[in-house]
Amino acid sequence: MSACPMPGSEPITNGDLSADIRRLEHALIACALQVETIKDCQDKLDAQTQQPASGIN
Repeated sequence: MSACPMPGSEPITNGDLSADIRRLEHALIACALQVETIKDCQDKLDAQTQQPASGIN
């Protein structure tokens, strides 16, 4: 996992602002995918720890 960097922004024109919005949207999507991956891993680990150990009597 890495930090979710957000792009800097200094728009001068409306076109610059539109491009900045697209870059920000892509950065947010990439960050959300990382968070989702971590959540899935944690859910799998939680499910494994809730299962009774087999072979232990």
